[in-house]
Amino acid sequence: LKTDEEVIKALQFFRKKGSILYFNDETGLDQMIFLDILWLLNTLTETLSFEYVTKGGIVPTKNLKDLWKLYSVHVYDSLLALLKKFGFVYDFSVLDPTQKDLLFF
Repeated sequence: LKTDEEVIKALQFFRKKGSILYFNDETGLDQMIFLDILWLLNTLTETLSFEYVTKGGIVPTKNLKDLWKLYSVHVYDSLLALLKKFGFVYDFSVLDPTQKDLLFF
């Protein structure tokens, strides 16, 4: 593959085949390619069953950072963007602008 266009076409091909998860048009997700979809599903399942999520649904972002401490900041940002894309999480600041570090599940 020699050009960016060829790379994008290859990524779209593998996405359609179900081999990868890739969003080339989403802010926060356009730089991440999920090669192991099962890992992603397990990570999202673990996140949604996290104690703070199951007890009220309002979670400080630091708690997610603790849960995802093994991952780089880039992976953290991508996982959070993915949760937002699919409507699992919302910034609490939409309801209360003073609460910028809270998430609502």
